[in-house]
Amino acid sequence: MKKLLQFLGLLAIVAVVASASCLLTRTLFHPARMDSHEWLHAQLGITADQERVLKPIEAKYAQRKVELAAAIREANAELATVILEDKQSSPRVNAAIEKIHAAQGELQMVTLDHLFAMKPALTGEQFDKLLRLTADALESNSTENH
Repeated sequence: MKKLLQFLGLLAIVAVVASASCLLTRTLFHPARMDSHEWLHAQLGITADQERVLKPIEAKYAQRKVELAAAIREANAELATVILEDKQSSPRVNAAIEKIHAAQGELQMVTLDHLFAMKPALTGEQFDKLLRLTADALESNSTENH
């Protein structure tokens, strides 16, 4: 019974971390009716000149985000398979969970690196607003999961 509770606890942690990562990414970069690029740039009042400077930064981030999203999906699929095969908490289950955590953590780091890479192209006011939007999304997610 104790192992089952530990296993269910691990699954709950995975669910919370996955939800937090998805919500942060969606809140910052996928608002309703606009794609992430349009929404964020509209919020910040990005000029055409800034857009040209930001274009390669955005492209690099978009590619890495696609790669990490695929890694998260693959790790989730692996966890699903291992749960069905092992039918209990096991080293393989733990390893699969760690793969998910690693990919989610890397996605958060890449997202924040992307935000900080935008700084030279932004005015001080725009960068401060970007940081506030990011902090608000993180705080909102923190209170929604409790």
